[in-house]
Amino acid sequence: NRGLAQCLEFLGRNLGFHEELFTLVEKTRFANPPLTQGRKPLTASLHQTNMNKILILLILLKPVLSISQIKFDDNVSIEFPGKIEKFDTIADGVSIKTFYHNTAEDSYAAIRTELDNLEYPSSETELKKYYRTLSKTYIEKFHQKGLILKDSSFVNINKLLFMKLILKDNDSENQNGESLILFADKTLYVFVYSKVLKYNERNKSTFLQSISFNKDLKQIEENFKLLSLSIKLGLLILFLLLIRIYKIRNKASS
Repeated sequence: NRGLAQCLEFLGRNLGFHEELFTLVEKTRFANPPLTQGRKPLTASLHQTNMNKILILLILLKPVLSISQIKFDDNVSIEFPGKIEKFDTIADGVSIKTFYHNTAEDSYAAIRTELDNLEYPSSETELKKYYRTLSKTYIEKFHQKGLILKDSSFVNINKLLFMKLILKDNDSENQNGESLILFADKTLYVFVYSKVLKYNERNKSTFLQSISFNKDLKQIEENFKLLSLSIKLGLLILFLLLIRIYKIRNKASS
């Protein structure tokens, strides 16, 4: 498929990965100097200053501790466990949106790439070929970040076909990440959970299971489905017609 080959070449050139996608985000630390012996009691104004610092700290922590839902479009959304960083780019007329959230222990990312020039596959078998081809670029990028492909499979979620990638450490078989890939409505969605310092199965499941989407998303060319349905309907009508002709002839001969 020429369109698929061009799409793969485009992803290889322009995939909007950030260096910070799988790295540790620096945390701002707040500390007050300890009280020393013999220090005079705090005045009312100093007490008020400390209260202001606490309020500022709570305000700064609020977006980090809250859950943020990202709606890519009218079809797909996902929930992040905290404050989200966003990066948008347009290359060769193709829009790529990247959202990610890092903590001291793990990393969360979601990438949306529009593939308007890519034709729909005509069957589920061809759709799987699309996934294998499109995932190659991401697998290479994961490898560069120390996320090595351990296993891949296809999973059906609410009648949509996803590709699942299990990722492992470079020097062991220990799982350090997981990715779900969805091709639908000529758009590629990639969701990634990965370890920074610690792999957390619960965090991974919570993140990936928060994906919500329109059940009417298109993955396979509908014309092919209509053709298949028309053939089946035509065969059924032909079968019923033959039965009717057979009955009429039997009635006439009797």
